[in-house]
Amino acid sequence: LVGPRVRILRLENGDFTLNGDMDDLWMEDHAWTQAEVDQFCPPDSTTFVVSIDSFVPPGTPGTPLPEARAAAMTFSGIHLEPGDVAEISVTGLARGGPAGFGFLFLDADGAPIGSPNPGPGPQSGGFFPEIVGPEANIYSVVGTIFDPDATLSGINDEWFAVGTERTYVADRAGELVFMYHDSIYRDDWVDAYLDNAGTFTATVVVTRPTP
Repeated sequence: LVGPRVRILRLENGDFTLNGDMDDLWMEDHAWTQAEVDQFCPPDSTTFVVSIDSFVPPGTPGTPLPEARAAAMTFSGIHLEPGDVAEISVTGLARGGPAGFGFLFLDADGAPIGSPNPGPGPQSGGFFPEIVGPEANIYSVVGTIFDPDATLSGINDEWFAVGTERTYVADRAGELVFMYHDSIYRDDWVDAYLDNAGTFTATVVVTRPTP
């Protein structure tokens, strides 16, 4: 549609009332712009709502590794293809430890540097998810395209910051996974999530590009 000229039927008086003139109707050549295509023929999009826990319940087994770590991850059921655009907005509050130790309820952007929360600032690698792209504060919401080996083991894992708002363009196919940004890759990872509290709600609008 974009570029090639198309013919549009026009009405002289703006409606379907004819005034008797010969020129009530005419044809006009018109080259459609991308904005017009998007306005009249919007790309297909689907909206999903996903609940993301910051914690695991008591009794969650920490082994066998690495498979057990999946308990701290939220598998959205959203399958992305390369080029899909996921517009993500996240609401809610969570706490990355006991209130008695100074941990505060924070939104999905987590604890930035200067926050009174213990251990604030960006985290990436080591015991934490490896963040690709913009930094992710500890105790924020992060995401990835699930890879059974890398995502669970922390070896060659690639996560991205989500926070309260993120537009993500998929670079590979797979299921979209969310997680609370804590020390998931410790051997005793369960302890890192048992004392967390709070749940987020993510609204994800997925648009598949027009072929």
